[in-house]
Amino acid sequence: DGAGPGGDGRSSWNSVEPATGRAAGDIFVGRSAELASLESAAAAARNHRPAVVLVEGEAGTGKSTLLSRFASGVAGARVLRASGDEAERLLPYGIVGQFTGSAQNGGLPGLLGSELNDTVDPIAVGADLVAWLERLSADHGLVLGVIDDIHWAVSSRRRANSSALADGPS
Repeated sequence: DGAGPGGDGRSSWNSVEPATGRAAGDIFVGRSAELASLESAAAAARNHRPAVVLVEGEAGTGKSTLLSRFASGVAGARVLRASGDEAERLLPYGIVGQFTGSAQNGGLPGLLGSELNDTVDPIAVGADLVAWLERLSADHGLVLGVIDDIHWAVSSRRRANSSALADGPS
């Protein structure tokens, strides 16, 4: 979406737009700037300065591949994944459920451990997501959250995701 920082000085937003040209045999030619930006955000997070990086670009430019390549190369990181789909618009908090489910870790706090529906306050879900991410970070070190195609999430779910990402674990 391109929203700005949370305003509390604890997290930052960056934007990365993958190059559109591809070289035969290696889609990462010319991707050093994008990878460096992602690595910089990970380094900041390791130093208790969480960051959100929005990777944006036209369909087919390799955004998902760039993120997968980056996430697989970060040593010692716990990677959480979710992927939007048009069908996600029909599932209350479907992205949040995928994100937490990808951790394969029981003991979700508060609302995250319950049946999320349209009547649940997205700010409360975002707060519980922050608490959960803080616990994961304390237990496992660096936690990377990769949410592909978040634009498919409806606005109330996006607010929960954005709230958690902007506040982030400290």
